[in-house]
Amino acid sequence: MANFKAILSLVDWRDVGVRAGKTFIQAAVAYLIAALGNADIFGGNAGRAFWVGLLMSTLAAGASAAWNGVIKPALATWKDKLNDK
Repeated sequence: MANFKAILSLVDWRDVGVRAGKTFIQAAVAYLIAALGNADIFGGNAGRAFWVGLLMSTLAAGASAAWNGVIKPALATWKDKLNDK
């Protein structure tokens, strides 16, 4: 039990919360895209459901990659420059 508590003490819970929030927002945006596009994901057209699901997954992955690869580093650089002044 002590090892488990030691491992949990190493977790950055704020980062975990932020990542969970971003994941929730990405899923909500993907759902809204499908809802606004009048896509019936669970309807009888399996081909359309596949492509809509693929599109939503791609958009969510793209948003995550943009955040982690472009936006977050740019904001960190900007924040560092502000702190140096």
